[in-house]
This record gives sequence, C-alpha cells and structure tokens, in this order.
Amino acid sequence: MDKRWYIGCFVLLISSVACIGGLVYFTFIYPLIILPELTLQECRPNCAGVQLSGAILTRYTAINDLSGVDFRNTDLSGANLYRVDLTEANLSGVNLQGANLYWADLDKADLSGADLRNANLGDAFLDEANLSKANLGRANFGGAHLNHANLNEAILSRAIFIRTDLYGADLRGVDLREVNFRGAYLRGAIMPDGTVRE
Repeated sequence: MDKRWYIGCFVLLISSVACIGGLVYFTFIYPLIILPELTLQECRPNCAGVQLSGAILTRYTAINDLSGVDFRNTDLSGANLYRVDLTEANLSGVNLQGANLYWADLDKADLSGADLRNANLGDAFLDEANLSKANLGRANFGGAHLNHANLNEAILSRAIFIRTDLYGADLRGVDLREVNFRGAYLRGAIMPDGTVRE
C-alpha cells in the first residue's frame, strides 16, 4: 500500500487518542480540580454547606490556604487535602469520610461532630484541634501531632495512632478498645477515667 495511507492512519490514530484523553480529562479530572477552586474562590471565607465531594485541593493546586474558612456541614468525602492549610478552619459536622488529609495543618481547627471514618491524617498537625464527638472509626493518625487536642466522646473504633503525639490530649468519654496506640506519646493526656497519664 501507499506510504501516505499508513501516515494517514497513524495521524488518525494519534488524533483519536488525543480526543479520548481530552474527553476523559474534561469529564472526570477537570471538575475535581478547577470547579472546586472556582467554588472556593466564590464562597470564601464562608463555605458552609458547599458540595465538594471528591475534590482535589492539594498544596499544588491554586487554593491551598484554607485557614479560618467556615466549612460547617460541607461534604468533603473522598477529597484530597494533602498538605492543605486548614488552621483554625471550622469543619464541625463535615463529612470527611475517606478524605486524604496527610500532612495537612489542622491546628486549632474545629472538627467537632465531623465524620472522619477511613480518613488519612498521617503526619497531620492537629494541635489544640477540637475533635469532640467526631467519628474517627478506622481513621489513620499515624505520626500525627495532637498536642492538647480535644477528643472528648469521640468514636475511635479501630483508629490508628501509631507513633502519634497525644501530649495533653483530652480522651475523656472515649472507648479505647480496638485502638492502636503502638509507640504513641500519651504523657499528660487525660484518660477516659479522668486520670492524667504520667
């Protein structure tokens, strides 16, 4: 066959692949990155009740400083919040099931009543954070910092706190059975019975 025929087929193939790639990007990836950023630009600092399920908002996207933002009762389930600054953010009642909060800064954030089941908070910073009555079932806090954090009456079923710094944390009203505290630092923590860990 003519060489031009093969070249034409090759060009058609490349064009088809590019077209499919663009379709996949704009259908599945673009909405997860661009639309949440536009939504956040419009709603900051009050984003209460916003739908951001599955959003990608890592430190490498345009918006990674969400300190002090009001996210009350927002759906952030499955969101990627890797290394995002959420210092003093209001996340009370937020759905963060399965969210990636690895290395995120949540110092002094309000996570009271939040749903963090199966969330990854490895190496995250939660000093003085309020996690009272939050559902932390199967959440990973390995290597995280929770100095003086409030976990009063939180649900910790099968949560992982391996090598976690819980100095001065309030664990009153918490059921510690099935919780992995291997290598965790608990000095000064207020235990479920009200005693202070030496």
